[in-house]
Amino acid sequence: MPVPIFPVINLCTPIPPRKNVITVAALLLIILLLSNYKIIAKYNLLKSPKSNLFNIIFICITNLKYLITKCINSARTVCNYLLFCDIINVGNFTQGASNMKIAIVDDLKSDRDILNEKLNQYAKCNNIKYELTDFSSAEEFLEDFEVGKFQIVFLDIYMDKITGMDAAKQIFKADSLCKIIFLTTSEEFARQSYSVNAVYYLIKPIEDEEFLHAMELCKLKPDYNVPMISIKKNGSVHSIETELIYYIDVYRHTTRIHLCNNVIELYTNFSEFIAPLKSDRRFSVCSRGIMVNFQHVKDIENDCFMMNNGEAVPISRRNKRNIQEQWYGYTYNSLGDKL
Repeated sequence: MPVPIFPVINLCTPIPPRKNVITVAALLLIILLLSNYKIIAKYNLLKSPKSNLFNIIFICITNLKYLITKCINSARTVCNYLLFCDIINVGNFTQGASNMKIAIVDDLKSDRDILNEKLNQYAKCNNIKYELTDFSSAEEFLEDFEVGKFQIVFLDIYMDKITGMDAAKQIFKADSLCKIIFLTTSEEFARQSYSVNAVYYLIKPIEDEEFLHAMELCKLKPDYNVPMISIKKNGSVHSIETELIYYIDVYRHTTRIHLCNNVIELYTNFSEFIAPLKSDRRFSVCSRGIMVNFQHVKDIENDCFMMNNGEAVPISRRNKRNIQEQWYGYTYNSLGDKL
């Protein structure tokens, strides 16, 4: 079983409800009484408790270490159940925890409004949340632009001073992951759009079919069976995108979700938690109590998956051939999707 090399995060409400605190306190008291009772019964002191009161106190003191250890272990179990007991929903959501950030750069307000309306309709139909920022010039946009700030940028090519093509070159140089969609009234720059890896080239007036095609090419909706997991706890919901998960394992009755630099502990049944993920081709049970995400597997060495973050996840020797074939198949299909 791999040992986490990163900090552990417990997803829980910082201050538990008063009802839970009272329940925990009551159970701890019962545990303490039962622990004392076992010691008293062990030394056969219940026959004459009055005459042996001093002996009872003395024995309890001499067994203080046992009592404290017993209480701590029992308290941990009770708290784990009451304070960390999770209701896990693994859902087929179309959008991650954060909103998609989109920019429209066009010097004509009427064209920005038309595009904004199309985006609203597309987002509603596909259950996608996004944040929109519009700019009336390339200069204004470039002043606000930062690496990673926008996932999609709609760029009008014909603008004063800095053209959309010039702005696209700066975007591509700084942030190659940002998706660029050109807006124009002419096909004059269509060939140049390939130099900045533009997703699409929309001709004004924008037709609905062309707009939908451009949005589909942006792949806003992950092609995963289970894009996100939602963890409900004490009325609050914590969302985790499944593509961020490196592997999941069970350790001392605790289900652990391993991310790149963190480990999330959940007091829930491992088999029940991973059951919906088995339908997702990225995930595979590679060993007893371990499910790996092929997205983050770098290589196979010495019966282990070598992960991108440096961790080694063991592979079952009995099913090694089958698991390796699954990984090879996933890698081959992923390369085909990118091409």
